[in-house]
Amino acid sequence: MRGFQSVRMLFFVGLALGAVACGSRQPGAPSRGAPGAADGVGSVPVKVFVLAPATPGQQPEGAVRTGCDEYLVPELRPVPAGSTAARARAAVSQALAANPDAAELSVAAVEARPDGTLRVALQGRPRFAGVCGVPRLTGQVRLTLEQFGKAEVELNGSGRAWRCLGDESGECR
Repeated sequence: MRGFQSVRMLFFVGLALGAVACGSRQPGAPSRGAPGAADGVGSVPVKVFVLAPATPGQQPEGAVRTGCDEYLVPELRPVPAGSTAARARAAVSQALAANPDAAELSVAAVEARPDGTLRVALQGRPRFAGVCGVPRLTGQVRLTLEQFGKAEVELNGSGRAWRCLGDESGECR
């Protein structure tokens, strides 16, 4: 039993030393950049929505149901501190990276218009594994972008292509 207490004590001492070495900061304040970061600007936490399976009777905090027995769940992830457009680009890139249907999709550009609206240009071709892929992807992008204000998304240079993604009726405008 004494050996277990020693290991436990070493764990807590190591944890305390690690906290001191990392320094403390206020929640939401930018963290220091990673060693070797090009500009040392630091990072800020943003919400990136990722997929999680639905568990009967339990809904994760902040989750939005996709209608396909899944939730889109916000995860706080660090992105480089910078302009709103730069943070939005990093957040959407992380959301796309977390979705296998978006493996061939990337963020080409994010620009802030004079009225504050973000223009988000995606390029590539999503590969949906089934009918639930479209609401997963569009929901992920929409929910991730909401924290940055108003945003308009384009796919391969067309807002209509994004709005009508998955609609094969010919009536989507």
